[in-house]
Amino acid sequence: MPSYLCCVMKISQKVFLFLIATSYLNLLSAQITISEVNMPVANMIYSYENALDNGIDPSSEGSDLEWDYSDLTGLNSDADTTIDINEAESIFQLVFNNPVLFGDYVSDYYLSAQGFDLGGLTVEDLSNFYRTTSNSFEQTGFGALLNGLPAPVAFNPKDVIYELPMNYEDSTFNYAFFEADIPGLGYWSEDIFRTNEVIGWGTLILPDATYETLKVKTTLNRTDSLFIEFLGFGSNFPLPEVIEYKWLAEGEMSEVLTVTTILGQVTNVRYLSNSMVVSSIDELDRTPFNMFPNPSNGSVDFSGIQEIELLECFDLYGRRMTVQFDFNSKRMDVSSLNPGRYIVRINGNLVQSLIVIQ
Repeated sequence: MPSYLCCVMKISQKVFLFLIATSYLNLLSAQITISEVNMPVANMIYSYENALDNGIDPSSEGSDLEWDYSDLTGLNSDADTTIDINEAESIFQLVFNNPVLFGDYVSDYYLSAQGFDLGGLTVEDLSNFYRTTSNSFEQTGFGALLNGLPAPVAFNPKDVIYELPMNYEDSTFNYAFFEADIPGLGYWSEDIFRTNEVIGWGTLILPDATYETLKVKTTLNRTDSLFIEFLGFGSNFPLPEVIEYKWLAEGEMSEVLTVTTILGQVTNVRYLSNSMVVSSIDELDRTPFNMFPNPSNGSVDFSGIQEIELLECFDLYGRRMTVQFDFNSKRMDVSSLNPGRYIVRINGNLVQSLIVIQ
């Protein structure tokens, strides 16, 4: 073979290998890694839209995909408000903010959640506690009124929602458990089996924004057990298997899209909304108007703002509350609200927090 042909072939081989290596490096650079900086933090308001199903198929998986859900239609809004652990009830802080006795359970924040009934058990004023480390994002436990009595309940083992950092094709399995004594009744326990599979990466297009994401498939199997002491027996309540498809993005501290399925049917589509002007509870105190008294158990007067054309009041789930407001005197009646923290928004963009007491 002529020497010049050998030279051409060697150059071609080098170019070919260079192109392969470049393509591989470009593919790697396009993938993202989700770490602790992408997990929720305390004192934030994460605003969401709950959307119509629109025939969405959440099961697609693979690399360098594009999920175009820009046509999602919002049905209603809600919010997750992460409340600093130092604001939790004192009895809950004994477990979830006690580095001396319960160092592994010191939490960053809690989320308020809806209560429920289970057999002879009533769960009210539910607060779920969370923390993030460099290795995991986990639920440490919860606090609630159990048949009217306050109780902090720690998970042992804790419910590891995500092992961190996360990359494409990662797969993890975690088991969590809790048991709570119910005075005068017996005890309530729950087994939680959680499998996470990172099944895709690519570009996610939503009505408000476009993100570079990892897609995680979470399979949840849970069984509640209730033991009635005076009867000497208990009952198990296996819950239907839940599969959540979740997209997590660079630069965000919450899932940007979650599609929940139960028994193979889509039951909820929830995506992060960019419509909320203020996202940090700390920013609320810098809003240029005043509400007094705050906390209040009756009426609230407003000052520092010339004209109020629209006043809205939301709870920490993002639900709009019904309140009476006198536009002439700039006075709001909060006597119909339950004790707790609320968000007041004026003229669509001025926001401040309000605490209602008994």
